[in-house]
Amino acid sequence: MLLAPVAKAQDNSQSLKIINLSNATLALNCTELHAMPKTTVNANLSCYGLLVADGEWGGIKLLSLLNQAGLDPTVASVYFVATDGYAVSIPIGTALRDDVIVAYELNGEPLSEGLRLVIPDSNGNIWISMITSITMDLATINQASSLDAQVTMPEYKTSPNPTESPTQQATPQPTASTSAATVEPTAASTNVTERQSNQKASMPSTGPVFFVAVGLVVAIVAASFVLYRFKKSQS
Repeated sequence: MLLAPVAKAQDNSQSLKIINLSNATLALNCTELHAMPKTTVNANLSCYGLLVADGEWGGIKLLSLLNQAGLDPTVASVYFVATDGYAVSIPIGTALRDDVIVAYELNGEPLSEGLRLVIPDSNGNIWISMITSITMDLATINQASSLDAQVTMPEYKTSPNPTESPTQQATPQPTASTSAATVEPTAASTNVTERQSNQKASMPSTGPVFFVAVGLVVAIVAASFVLYRFKKSQS
């Protein structure tokens, strides 16, 4: 499914805020962004294998924006926030790449979602759109083989894995001083516990199947969410 850019008038009332380590903010409106040197990158926007858009993206190098705002050598990561609260962080090494841009057009047409981060060869969940602010940070993102593993999304945390059932407490054994009336219910409880243990032992293990199912559900939900944000940006 290809992105269908919708041409619209520039809205100079909306600005992109870039915040450096000193908390100084550089605000750029649409006209100022378009006046900066334009960089084009040919890349595909795909979310977990599903093609969303492809072609030539036009915009400004992220490095140029960071330099204008006052890039410090100690910056370790860059944090992006969208109008709907969606947020991602990328390591500074990725931010400094020549092919990483903040795009405002695709194939010569304005993007209906405003500004979008373009990172070729990365999953679509990192290509945050409707960007309102870019913040330089000292926080270090662990380097990994996949860029997906380096991204944090504080506004959208996944639910913790379900915990296992608490271990059944052992039934106390009657002591020599226990009366006959007390011993009988204790023995009955012990028999119930043994029957439950035998039932559990006879049940097949569903642990691996359960976690595979959870993984598939998480992947489907993530893909559905990116498509939902994309459709929302087109409305």
